[in-house]
Amino acid sequence: MDYPRAGAFTGSDVPAGSAPRRRITLRRLTRSVKDLWFSAPLLRDVLLLLAGWIALSVLENVRYPALEPNFWYFRPSVDATVLFVALAACGVWRWQVPRLVLGLVAFLFAFVRLFRVADGITERMQHRGTNIFIDAQLFPGLVRLAYTTVPIEKLVLMTVAGVLVLCLVGWVAYRILRSSARLLRDQRRVVAFGACVLVFALVGSAAGSPRTRDWQSGAFAASVVPRLGHDFTSYWDARSFPEQVRRQVAAQAQLQAGTQLFSELRGANVLLIFVESYGETVLSYEQYRQPILRAYREWESSLSPLGFHIASHVLDSPTVGGYSWLAHITLATGIKVTDQVRYKRLYHMRPKTIVHYFAEAGYQTLLVQPATMVNPGDIIYPFSQHRYSWEFGYRGRNFSWAPMPDQFVMDWIRRNEIDKAAAPLFVEYNLVSGHMPWNHQAPIIDDWEKVGDGSLYRDVQGIRFNTDWSELTHAHQAYLTAMLYDLEVLRQYITKFVRDDTLLIILGDHQPVGEVTGYTESRGAPIHIVSRNPRFTEKFVARGYTRGMRPENRPPYPGMELFMSQFIEDFSR
Repeated sequence: MDYPRAGAFTGSDVPAGSAPRRRITLRRLTRSVKDLWFSAPLLRDVLLLLAGWIALSVLENVRYPALEPNFWYFRPSVDATVLFVALAACGVWRWQVPRLVLGLVAFLFAFVRLFRVADGITERMQHRGTNIFIDAQLFPGLVRLAYTTVPIEKLVLMTVAGVLVLCLVGWVAYRILRSSARLLRDQRRVVAFGACVLVFALVGSAAGSPRTRDWQSGAFAASVVPRLGHDFTSYWDARSFPEQVRRQVAAQAQLQAGTQLFSELRGANVLLIFVESYGETVLSYEQYRQPILRAYREWESSLSPLGFHIASHVLDSPTVGGYSWLAHITLATGIKVTDQVRYKRLYHMRPKTIVHYFAEAGYQTLLVQPATMVNPGDIIYPFSQHRYSWEFGYRGRNFSWAPMPDQFVMDWIRRNEIDKAAAPLFVEYNLVSGHMPWNHQAPIIDDWEKVGDGSLYRDVQGIRFNTDWSELTHAHQAYLTAMLYDLEVLRQYITKFVRDDTLLIILGDHQPVGEVTGYTESRGAPIHIVSRNPRFTEKFVARGYTRGMRPENRPPYPGMELFMSQFIEDFSR
């Protein structure tokens, strides 16, 4: 019997019941998926509804630039779920949803997207969520911060990109809503989609997913509605702030009654120096601690032989990461002010401040704010004099956010105000070299006689770091350099120029942004009391302050709002 040779079979020779092998190719696989897609319209439509449900949830959930767990934002949100239920109800009852309504809802999603970005920024910088009713008032300050610290071409590009992204979010939300409203007119799709949502709710609840900073609500991502309601409640509570102010003012009046204000100072100058972003993190964060402790030891070794005494502590600031003026007014009034609404209410009530008390005691009062670029008008503090940025006659370059270096400010005030004063002085300095983003910093000029009008800073390149206010994850060294700069400037100033019993109160206004603190919950800010008169520092030691530069008190720290009443009590008869 003759057998056919290998390869001799043709298509017609294939034995009955067998089929030729077909290779699986991408094209055939795509065609199979497409055939399945169009042959199972119910499955296709339900998958489209699920995709739209998740997409709207992602648009609402993402908190960038806040730190958030990977992929958590794919969890369906309560708001998107309620919205789809409403669309399903309209579809079942044959109600046509107007396009205008869909467009309005899409606009709300774009608004929520903007709100979540703001939430992410405040989470990252200030360890709290945004309050839309309070923080919106600070938008001009944010614009100025961006303008002074970001190259103009980059700022314009970021602004245009942000507007386009918001428009894209609104358009995507509108297309999803319109498509979903059309699909949910069919009862079979409604039932199938509802079954999927129910299964997810049951499985998600049984899994007991961990809570993430109040971002979740059971199996779903939390709704934005209660959050906005809480913001409004907080705003309304802040408007009732005056009653608290009245109680505090009455207590201060009782404290002052029958006293000889600041008689214990015996005419000594008082310099209150706020160091921008000087927070307790310099002692608690390992990367900062040793360099800061070396600077502290240098303070003690250079000041002690000259007869200076030092006492230190940590106070709780009412703010963190920014809003320095809240710390300034809290310390000045003895009333804790935690937001802009309370600040404005206090502004209109005009309670007495520590500046009033110094003026009543015969002191000349001076406010030093080198970062104030425009005249703030009638401010709450009744200083007899002020020095804003344009009043210094500074001829050098600016350094990032700071219009002029702190060394120049300290030297200019000494030469033009302190050395010429005919009466005891109370001076409040709001130093600015420590302000984020710390990307361009001035060097220390060893010969203070050369500082002059600041012209030499035109030829000084300064110290540059590759940091940006919108991304400070790698700004640790830049921040540390800024803090060491201010500590060294103040040490040199005291050793070179303070020759009498001047009382120096040096303190931080708040902790820096979370990216350089390790997101600690602490609101502590170091405070140092320096004077040649030991009676001055011992009054603070009696309040729990530690002798020397390193504060030893532990949390919970006393609030800045306690400082004024204690100071009046200790230094008045």
